[in-house]
Amino acid sequence: MTISEIINLFLKASPTNSSWWALPLIQQCYGQCKIDYSKRRILIIHAHDIGDFSVYPNIIDYFPYDLPKKEKYEPIDIFTIPSDTRFDISSIALVGHEVGHIFWQQNFSIIEKKIDDHLKGAYKYIDIDLFNFTEFKEKRQRIASHIEEYLCDQIGSSIFGPAFDFSLLKLFCSLPTNKNKGSSTHPPEISRILQSFDRLKKCKDTASTTEKIALDYLWNSLEMFNNEYKDTKLEKEDEQYLELTEKIYSEGRRGSFSDNWNLGQIWPRIKNELDCFRPPFETVQDNKPEVISPIEAVVGISLYYHGNIFIDSNEYYLLKKNNAQEKKKMLREILIKHMRYAISLFNFVFKSNQKFCNLDFDSSELKSTLWRYRQRVTGGNINAAIVTPTIDPITQYGLNSVDLRLGTSFLVNKASRFTHISPKQISENEEEANKYLNDFFEKIQIPIGKEFILHPHQFVLASTLEYVCLPFDYYALVLGRSTWGRLGLNIATATTVQAGFRGCLTLELRNLGETPLPLTTGTRIAQLCLIQAPIDSSQSGYFAGISKYVGPVSAELPKIENDQDWAVLSNYFK
Repeated sequence: MTISEIINLFLKASPTNSSWWALPLIQQCYGQCKIDYSKRRILIIHAHDIGDFSVYPNIIDYFPYDLPKKEKYEPIDIFTIPSDTRFDISSIALVGHEVGHIFWQQNFSIIEKKIDDHLKGAYKYIDIDLFNFTEFKEKRQRIASHIEEYLCDQIGSSIFGPAFDFSLLKLFCSLPTNKNKGSSTHPPEISRILQSFDRLKKCKDTASTTEKIALDYLWNSLEMFNNEYKDTKLEKEDEQYLELTEKIYSEGRRGSFSDNWNLGQIWPRIKNELDCFRPPFETVQDNKPEVISPIEAVVGISLYYHGNIFIDSNEYYLLKKNNAQEKKKMLREILIKHMRYAISLFNFVFKSNQKFCNLDFDSSELKSTLWRYRQRVTGGNINAAIVTPTIDPITQYGLNSVDLRLGTSFLVNKASRFTHISPKQISENEEEANKYLNDFFEKIQIPIGKEFILHPHQFVLASTLEYVCLPFDYYALVLGRSTWGRLGLNIATATTVQAGFRGCLTLELRNLGETPLPLTTGTRIAQLCLIQAPIDSSQSGYFAGISKYVGPVSAELPKIENDQDWAVLSNYFK
């Protein structure tokens, strides 16, 4: 690899080209392989081709010359992730395979010895030193490369279970390639396909209750491909490589893998959150919130959606007044956003949970605050007021209000060459929306704990960090905290939040002062005040109505085109 190619990789890993949200997920995968990610730097690049997952382990090793004191440089791993993962719930699980390559690199000397022992046993009848022959070295390298791919599949499956194998099968079975032909670096795809089917079947056969229903549905959706390949026989050489891979994996699992993946534990923790149309940040059915990990989020959402569990239990899907196909499409898009948002904030939420909701957490201290509304039941139905994730409940929850924090998403209004901005055209269709977004607003992502500088008289749209779920018989007002107001910050939000609302709130921020204001993401910036609705409401009212903002997790542009006013006015002028 040349210097220019390496520099190009670093440039592609800039925030605008990066699937930055996946970092906590990759870090957890490192932890499952007992790799210390705190001593490595991880960069992520968008790839444009479907299935283009790859990794450059420790990019410093690719430099074409020796760096001075090379051992002092922290390893830098660069991952490429297809941009299509923004539209696919389960495919991000394939990153587990790429983390397997990091494990392979760190343990290559041990694995190499096992391969050599295997070869020596196979060629023991030849009384010469085979390792000096070029042809033998090439064969040895080919065997190592094939076993590496098999082992990485095993590792990916051990981390993500059925979500990994389902994604791998979807990818391989849909690609128009010769699946029986391997290469010097990759084994035949058919051998990997059969292994994935075998692992998925074992998982399905040993599952119980609801998760078994999901796995059965996954299996049936792949039945056409399974019937196509089930009678295929592997070459004897591939069978030998798989046996050796299994031996290496089994020994590694005893010393190098955290093999604590358990579908039975994941499912009950995440299903309730998905049914209630919340990002999988934490469990809320108990008083003490427990953080849901990125791996749990990927596995749970994959089974929940692809296993069709949502059809009978998701409140959005059940109450939304659209046809089934439209609802399923909209739900998929929202679930993906929810999953990405929950994963992106995992490190912050986990550390907050460790500090404020540890073993000594006592919810009785919050019994006179809105915290008690998390368990609220009306007429035998759950009708809770939930603000998630939980960061610092003792400080955040009051008798009538809950403090909200500044999120990571900003839309900065900017000068334009156009004469005016039309609120109707901003989101008339996707193409127009993107044009207006690029022409009039700059989309900025600020990590938790970093500052956004709001200049005097500048106007920006921001989001709350918290995802708000209101009861169907309470609406809310969003007000700025006086602490910030005294510094000149005006939060002129659309203050009324409808009963039953679900989503992060978009805040309209303006600096009325004469000096710049540094706004740190993650700090408390506004407060949500609950008010009982003056008329009887319905649990289906918000989802069944014509609400324009459903389940957002970032700052959003106005959706005025959805207002019926335009239809009335256009007909009038005609």
